[in-house]
Amino acid sequence: MHAQRTADDAAAQTNDLLAAVYAAIPEWDRDLVEHVVTSYGSDGESFSANDFRHLLPEVAHRHIGAVLRSMASRRPAAIVPVGEVRSTAVSTHGKPLKVWRLTGTGGGHGSR
Repeated sequence: MHAQRTADDAAAQTNDLLAAVYAAIPEWDRDLVEHVVTSYGSDGESFSANDFRHLLPEVAHRHIGAVLRSMASRRPAAIVPVGEVRSTAVSTHGKPLKVWRLTGTGGGHGSR
């Protein structure tokens, strides 16, 4: 029971931290990244930040991960992870990126 409470506490603390990070992102950047994600994923295909990073202004690049994690942590989740690839952004030195797919609640503002 204690181990479960500790895991629940850790999950709640992580969610609180994510909410604080997300709240600190300028609303314009959050909305822009979410719009691109829902537009890019509206065809039902999987995607990663590699696929749409070039569509965003460079200032929004640093917010992609936080917005994606926020979309995945919503209930119901807007996106779900379905794989992993290496980042093609030079600044990330090939770090792993999640591959995502929109859920039915992910929206759809267009297509690629």
